Amino acid sequence: MPSLLRSYKGMKQILNMILDGKFNEILKFSERVFRIALKPKNERGKNENEFINENVKLEGNKNNLTSFSQKLFKLYALIEEEIKKEEFLEQLQLFTKELNNYVSTRDSQWVIKGFIDIFKNIYTLTDDTKLISKVIEIHLLPKFLEFADKYGYKIIFADKQNWYPDITFISKKSETIKFAVDLKTTYITKYKNGKPYECNGFTLGSHGTYFVDRQSKKNIQFPYSEYLGHYVVGILYERNDKIKTYKKTKYKIEELENISSVIKNFIVFAQEKWRIASDKSGSGNTANIGSVKRIKELLEGKGIFWQYFGEDGEKWFDEYWMNYGRIKIKDNKAKVKTITSLEEFLRFKGVDVNKMRRRKV
Repeated sequence: MPSLLRSYKGMKQILNMILDGKFNEILKFSERVFRIALKPKNERGKNENEFINENVKLEGNKNNLTSFSQKLFKLYALIEEEIKKEEFLEQLQLFTKELNNYVSTRDSQWVIKGFIDIFKNIYTLTDDTKLISKVIEIHLLPKFLEFADKYGYKIIFADKQNWYPDITFISKKSETIKFAVDLKTTYITKYKNGKPYECNGFTLGSHGTYFVDRQSKKNIQFPYSEYLGHYVVGILYERNDKIKTYKKTKYKIEELENISSVIKNFIVFAQEKWRIASDKSGSGNTANIGSVKRIKELLEGKGIFWQYFGEDGEKWFDEYWMNYGRIKIKDNKAKVKTITSLEEFLRFKGVDVNKMRRRKV
């Protein structure tokens, strides 16, 4: 959007509409300019000429009103998209507060104690991350269905386990409005001054085929470009180390109150994916984007791309991860290496990193 706004130098009226939140006025203004543009100059009325002279200052825009009106329509469409994305994020973030209460007991223990058989025996869980992640996913399924119904979305779960995203939300009002949501869980690894400081991090989806080719249908529910926004609902938790000292793994249902939860002290949040991405791969040899690990950066959505570029960070996130591991350069010793950090990528793009001000979190 900033690049578009630079096209309206001297267009105080348009800028005021944006600042005042009068977005429908932009649409009306665009439509009027377009209607005038359809007429030959010698057929335009006095009021129409006065309107153009008063409101369109740049000669280039006056001489090509059709192109100018299209820019305005594009601006309006982008603003509408941003509004829908912000609304969805607000809905998700409100939802995460509800989820925190849903998964936690009053003393911050996990409400899930184990599995039960038909004989009313309860078998406790281990702290295996994959097991915990799957149980949380199953436990939250009804809540996501409630969320979709409350806000007017249809919901589609990934057809296959390794497909992106975990959940697709489609507006019941318009099927062109789609949002991708991944559910991610991980454990807290570090505390500072008695408060959670870092977590183990998690993967944020692939930077492979469907990420590079935004029209691709490989391993993705809908082409990447069809999603208006990409989000993560993250669940951080603390492992209950006391569990490891317990020998008993089978309980009767009457002993339910005596069972300690395997995890506790949840932190649930929602953010746009690009905001919490790091510049490092998320797992081994697979083509996955890694998240930042500092909890404050996760909760506030202020990862490395925000730190360098603020609200313009998404386009740099896209370009960096589309090219991750694909660009080779020579290092100081003239050896060929692959670019795997944001600073290396920026230098390759001709950006003077030393002159950039990295925002603090």
